[in-house]
Amino acid sequence: MNSAMVESICIFGSVARATVDELSDKDVLIVVSDPARRIELSNSWQSLGWSVSAYSPKRFDAIYRAGSLFVQHLRLEGQVVSDPGGWLTQRLHRYRPKRTYTLEAQNSVSLALPIERFVDDRPIQASLLAADLAYVSVRNFGVCELADRGSYTFDYDHIVDAVSDIRGLSPYETKLVRSLRLGKSNYRSDKQLSHFDGSIGDLKDIIGKIFPNRRLRTLPVEARPRCLGTGYSSLRDIEATVVSRLGRLPTIREIESGGLMPVWKLVQRPSHYTWSIRQVGLSHHLLPTFGGNLSEKSNFLAKEFL
Repeated sequence: MNSAMVESICIFGSVARATVDELSDKDVLIVVSDPARRIELSNSWQSLGWSVSAYSPKRFDAIYRAGSLFVQHLRLEGQVVSDPGGWLTQRLHRYRPKRTYTLEAQNSVSLALPIERFVDDRPIQASLLAADLAYVSVRNFGVCELADRGSYTFDYDHIVDAVSDIRGLSPYETKLVRSLRLGKSNYRSDKQLSHFDGSIGDLKDIIGKIFPNRRLRTLPVEARPRCLGTGYSSLRDIEATVVSRLGRLPTIREIESGGLMPVWKLVQRPSHYTWSIRQVGLSHHLLPTFGGNLSEKSNFLAKEFL
């Protein structure tokens, strides 16, 4: 099929697995050639409460060739709901994962490094971003590590059980890791938990068990955001810098007055990290402009991030 005519839609994640609960996202993949149509479909699905991963055929083929486990996830668990001409169906049928994901499993620690922005004795309940970061890191490690062992598992509870066995986590640590999904959900919906056990130090200890070659430290408050190997991790380090210094998420007014809106839109829309990262100039020449002392919290973005 001509890639200029592709319009494919596939439901995946907990909806496709029929394991939906109150914390579940409703995940849908949209692969469409025409940019305007891609935006139209994305907005339509988002208005119905779906979390949209929108790709051009070229971009999807890039992750396909790279051996992405996301494609394996779609192949094993996805439900194709629209695919005129069979463009997506044919690719999923032909797809085979790589032989090893050892490097990807090891590099998953970079997703947890922004947790170094938070002090050890701070409760996780007061730093839900740290729970979000740890969730993403642990899940990514588990998916890759299990794939290396010939098991393709994408359900978080199953991943936690496997990682706990592989790394010898205690019952308390396993319970805390399982609860990270709740912390992630509450952080992204900007809700407050009534109770959430554990401290940032506990999280760092668990990450140290999962990644024994990279113990998490605590960065000084004035430390600047870092390039952490990928655009995703680097953006999340900016997010953690802002949140840890403010003690909360910034307001829209603060973001706008500081000129951070292009970056913060990417922070709020993780699905855009992979393709938009260069559009905001997030690279080694930009990151050194971030830093300074946020002791005066009013108008802090304008003072510190321009």
